[in-house]
Amino acid sequence: MVRGHTGVEIVGARVRGYRVGLHAEDAGGLVVERASFRDLWRQRLGSTATREDPGDWLWPHRNDNDEWLERYAAAVWIKNSDGVRVTGTEVRRGQNGIVLSGSDDGVVRGNDCSFLSGWGLAMWRASGHEITENRFDFCVRGHVEGVYNRGQDSAGILMFEACRDNRVVSNSATHSGDGVFGFGGNDAIETVQEGPWGNANNRFIANDLSFAPAHGLEMTFSEGNLIDFNLFEGNAICGIWAGYSQDTRILDNLFIANGGMAYGRERGGINIEHGAGNTISRNRFINNKVGVRLWWDHDVGLLAKPGVVARYRGVRDNEVWWNHFVMQAGHPFAHGGMAGVEIEDIGDAPGYDGPRVGSNLFERSQNFWEIEEGAGIDVAAASGELRPKELPEVMFGRGFTPARPERIHPSGREWIVVDAWGPWDFQTPLLREHARSGGADRFEVYVPVGSDVVPEVEIEGAAVVVEAPSGDEGWRPWVVTVTPEPGSVVSAYQGVVRVGDWSRRIDGRLVDASWSVRAWAWETDPLADVDAWRAEAAGVEAVELGHLDLPFGHGGPAGVEPLLGVRARDRFGLLAEAQIALPAGRWRVRTLSDDGVRVFVDGVMVIERWDIHGPTEDAAEFEVTGDGPTRIGVEYFENAGYAVLRVGIEAAE
Repeated sequence: MVRGHTGVEIVGARVRGYRVGLHAEDAGGLVVERASFRDLWRQRLGSTATREDPGDWLWPHRNDNDEWLERYAAAVWIKNSDGVRVTGTEVRRGQNGIVLSGSDDGVVRGNDCSFLSGWGLAMWRASGHEITENRFDFCVRGHVEGVYNRGQDSAGILMFEACRDNRVVSNSATHSGDGVFGFGGNDAIETVQEGPWGNANNRFIANDLSFAPAHGLEMTFSEGNLIDFNLFEGNAICGIWAGYSQDTRILDNLFIANGGMAYGRERGGINIEHGAGNTISRNRFINNKVGVRLWWDHDVGLLAKPGVVARYRGVRDNEVWWNHFVMQAGHPFAHGGMAGVEIEDIGDAPGYDGPRVGSNLFERSQNFWEIEEGAGIDVAAASGELRPKELPEVMFGRGFTPARPERIHPSGREWIVVDAWGPWDFQTPLLREHARSGGADRFEVYVPVGSDVVPEVEIEGAAVVVEAPSGDEGWRPWVVTVTPEPGSVVSAYQGVVRVGDWSRRIDGRLVDASWSVRAWAWETDPLADVDAWRAEAAGVEAVELGHLDLPFGHGGPAGVEPLLGVRARDRFGLLAEAQIALPAGRWRVRTLSDDGVRVFVDGVMVIERWDIHGPTEDAAEFEVTGDGPTRIGVEYFENAGYAVLRVGIEAAE
């Protein structure tokens, strides 16, 4: 603890195993140099390889009373301390790296706060800092490639509540929930403040903000920011999300393949909702779901907030000129085409019509297009006008161009592997629970990248199969599947997984079941007429499966279990039944579903989630009193998008 002392220097500190590595308050001029913070406190995560736990989301919206410190801790916590210098410091295996709260005019340079489950650098009311040549990579939670990509408000760099006049230059913030997550905050929305709006007049130059589960850079309810010469590649939702931003200059950036796991129509390179006075110029867009998307709706609640009422200028004076859009038929997205510029009115509020966006500039001679046949379109204008304009006489220049940081981590979001304690660092073995379905438990074993060591698995009380990785990519795991012993209805097991000198124990209880399953591509909507929907299955031949662990993903029934035969990726149904000789006692049935599911025990419905939803877990207990078999029935339907069905039975004691 450093409190009330100025000019303190801490050089070469080695801290391990604490909730807060260094706590400093009212310590102006503090110097932290070449320190190491490892194995720090972090929250246990509930999200798994197959479903998201909403309880894992962070809540960065309050910190005036040190809420971040109390809830989330930090390696380095610095409060009310101006002119600090944090250089050459490393943070590993913790939740948060460096936190600057109410501290201005410092230097954060050459640090490596990576592989954390929260924020690499977190700033609250922190202005005037030089943030250069740092690595905030793999600061992430809430992501499983192809299943869900939420990020859960983790970020390489977090900037909340009036962080102004900061220079963020030549940093690497890849594979983090957001590369940069900036929000003008409650001051910008709930109150009327003097001075610039939100996070204002910051400069983001020559950073690598790629491979985020959410956004490369989010900067909302803010103004006057410069985003210049950055790299945005492979961000799942979009490169830049700038809702309600004003007078933002987005210049000379490179956007590649953003928007592959978008939610709704927010996707691609640059997305701005309700923006005004923004300039988007001299950027290069290669194979993004949409290059630039500007839209507005009737945000009744937000538009009535005092801070928004005072600052909001409407949707006007945005400029899109001298950009280069490339759309190739070999783009990385599985479905659909792309668009260069999209203008969309998705609300019915009076006044949000064509003239309000008339100054969004477009003219083919001012932008450059390379569109292969069938790959996409140049402009999609759902409403409004796109008016040409003379090229501006004044060009924005940055002077000297810093170098973007060299990438030292592998490219691609598939390298984000998160277990209960945070992201995998590629150097330490990792055991991740993949799924427990009652009839089979599956685990993933990740060995250090480049190692040829083979995992050893010893299990007592059940059968085990160990499968080698299915490809040469270093992020692919070994898969351990544990099933009941032959002839046993219930099998309790325990064992150990070893990778060299490293080991972890595993245990569980399994129930042997044989399911009679009918799957089909439905025509009748099960939400409209469930009886007619059920009747469609009457002519479908049943197949026998030893489990109901069906991670359909986006591939449909045949993609995960060929016996099911149905190749439809959407709009399919499944009816299943099993008769299990469960011993007397209390039992529990668990489901993981996306979309609708119902479970019946001896004809009585015990679980009903008959709607369209993301991966959701349900459970119900029941009593077995007799000696006869217990009949379990399952009804399931998928509407569209990602799909999963998992049914497991376990002892309730």
